[in-house]
Amino acid sequence: MIRLGVIGCGRILPAHLRGLREIKTRGLAEFEITALCSRNIDDAKMFRSPDDGIPPRPPTANDQTDPLSAPHVYVSELQSGRPEVYSDYRHMLDSDSVDAVIVLTALDSHHTIGVDCLESGRHVMMEKPLAITVKAARMLVDAAAKNGLTLATAEVIRYLAPIRAVHWAIRHGRIGQLQSVLAGGMGSPDWSPDYIAAHTAWRHVKQRAGGGPSIDFGVHLFDMIEYQCGEIDSVGAVTATTEPVRRYRDDAPFDGTVENELEDVAMITYRFKSGAIGSLTLSWGAHGDVVAVPGGKAIYGSRGSIVGTELTDDLGDKSDTIELMRAEASPDQLERWFPGGMEDPFGLELLDWLQAIEDSQRKPEVDGEGGLRDLAVAYSVVESSVAGRQVKVDEVASGSVDEYQRDIDEALGI
Repeated sequence: MIRLGVIGCGRILPAHLRGLREIKTRGLAEFEITALCSRNIDDAKMFRSPDDGIPPRPPTANDQTDPLSAPHVYVSELQSGRPEVYSDYRHMLDSDSVDAVIVLTALDSHHTIGVDCLESGRHVMMEKPLAITVKAARMLVDAAAKNGLTLATAEVIRYLAPIRAVHWAIRHGRIGQLQSVLAGGMGSPDWSPDYIAAHTAWRHVKQRAGGGPSIDFGVHLFDMIEYQCGEIDSVGAVTATTEPVRRYRDDAPFDGTVENELEDVAMITYRFKSGAIGSLTLSWGAHGDVVAVPGGKAIYGSRGSIVGTELTDDLGDKSDTIELMRAEASPDQLERWFPGGMEDPFGLELLDWLQAIEDSQRKPEVDGEGGLRDLAVAYSVVESSVAGRQVKVDEVASGSVDEYQRDIDEALGI
């Protein structure tokens, strides 16, 4: 029985609790949530049980596919045991009530809280991005290695069935040799043109968020792109701040504006180590219409293309990669990707982490090194824009290119 603590009881927690409920319902792992921690202790009680009398907050996003719109879940829906609540995570660690911790706090605290958890002997699942800078991420990776503990990064997108299916189709040569990738778009009904992203003002402050969509969402997209298409070698980008003042949406439970210090548009080109090329546009700006690549991404190879999940070969024949995967992938492969038939992506990533804790010979699919790499690719975007040149991902991962991040590291004393 793994005793779980949660640090940070915010808007993404319902999606994680929903995933844990799926694991529990299917009997795929033995765990109990024994502690909830939030600086505002009422936020922790909000998720413990309706008996605590703290009403749930409304969802952040209107888009029902966005994890931030996940319905509220109480821990009492998963178990009979009642977790302790804390306003200081250090008191939780001192209590000896948890074996592993899910960290869902604001980005600037990831490295401090994560290292403290690892140094105290607790395994860690860290919400993405892994840390506020590459240097801070390296601190987490080193602490996990030093203490022989499991550090996972919550890169949830790769666990979705459509993403697995495209990965499978490319790996099985269905479009031949990879040539090019087109992804992204302009605008968003929830976060553009000048809305405060996710109702969290810190997302627009450099010392707290690191970057705008290039970091906040870029780590997800680059993890997905590399998972499907292979490692990226170099990145060239230009970024801009189109909305220096951002505001809460009219239907938000808050009022006011915030000064935006970060990029809200990025135009990116990149080259894979295989020689293939790609283009990605990220935007939290853009007035007027929303324009996006159909299906979010178009992948082209020497024998066909995949747009969204639809595969089109050179003869014009079309097929759905999800159907192909389910029909042709081995039963063992499907069971590894969707244990017990579970398809909730948060449940899958959490189960992956729990199984790695139980089996010390097994690594999570996205461990600390994987999260550090995703962050390095994402930071290559803003580092390239500042440097005015294409940068190698390895330069950013090693810290030899860090001009944009340097003042964040200095302010944090790392």
